Amino acid sequence: MYLERFTSDLYLEKQPDVQHYGMLYDNLQAQALNPDDTRDLIRGVVESCVATRHHC
Repeated sequence: MYLERFTSDLYLEKQPDVQHYGMLYDNLQAQALNPDDTRDLIRGVVESCVATRHHC
């Protein structure tokens, strides 16, 4: 497992560490919106900001 961070990088090779990050990735992927829903969400936020003249 390779982790790229702001100030350094980290390689993880131990199975428990790799499994932990693999589970985190799977969980994030399961909760993510599909591309169409992501686009709709972003469009809605932008339209809301424009309509209320907020600088988002």
